[in-house]
Amino acid sequence: MNSNKPSWRHHYLPQFYLRHWATHPGGHVWCYKRLPNGSLEEKSVVPKSTGYVEHLYTYRHAVPFMREEPADIIEKGFFQQIDDAGARALRTLQGDTKLTGEDREAWATFLSSMLHRSEQAIAEKDALAPALVEQTLAKLRAMNTTHESAARLEKTLSALDIHGMALNSVRESVVRETKNPRLLQYFKDQTWSVVGIDPAFPLVTTDTPLIINVGKSERPINLLTCALSPVQLLIMHSPEWNVDDDEFKQLVEALAVGHNLLHVCSRAKRLYSQQKLADNDRVRLRTAVYDAFDAESDSGERQVEPPH
Repeated sequence: MNSNKPSWRHHYLPQFYLRHWATHPGGHVWCYKRLPNGSLEEKSVVPKSTGYVEHLYTYRHAVPFMREEPADIIEKGFFQQIDDAGARALRTLQGDTKLTGEDREAWATFLSSMLHRSEQAIAEKDALAPALVEQTLAKLRAMNTTHESAARLEKTLSALDIHGMALNSVRESVVRETKNPRLLQYFKDQTWSVVGIDPAFPLVTTDTPLIINVGKSERPINLLTCALSPVQLLIMHSPEWNVDDDEFKQLVEALAVGHNLLHVCSRAKRLYSQQKLADNDRVRLRTAVYDAFDAESDSGERQVEPPH
């Protein structure tokens, strides 16, 4: 197998993360997805076969008179490095080893990527990009008022892949936002606590695994939670919080109970669990998923138009 062959199956939910739910023989997780007819699909999948969009991060050669960048430069040159470093940091978070500054930088960057690289986030920007390009073109045309300059502009534009440029600009913005130094520093400055969860009531996750401010608002980020595995929850909060041990214990208990239900009510398209969901005397999670989860999801993996 040629390891240099480009892969167009771009995982916005990294496999290294989801594998922590694939602890049964065969390395499968349970995936729940709402279909257009209203029914809920549930099936056992391997991490490699879910949480991806074909060509999601593909970079187009849209300007023929400029140097051509590799089509997978964002996938392999950016996100793959983030995921490799994030996987190492996650092992440290899950163990008893103290986090280094490098670990905190790597995990903060991974969390930032989870905010910006998702299918939903990029789809929303892709939908807006053509209109923004047209506004830019209109301004350029308004500046070229003479017949000669207008003709030169149109000749130049005719050689460009305007649609490809719009898609590239979205992906470039995702890279910039992921690397935002203020956000990364903000994450690193928070108090990080990894708490154990009762194995009898394991955590689920989704293709948008971060819960921000208990799902009530996204800005500013005052509280961030993320399941690291079915039995470990990461809680990040301001170091200025004035809570004693008993209050923090109560907070952890509330977050542990509410985490799964918050995911059910989120904008996620797919929900993942270590085992087939079932109701119990504590939480009727299976019923909640069937009643509420992602009623407007599409029927399959989205595919971004491949470059021509």
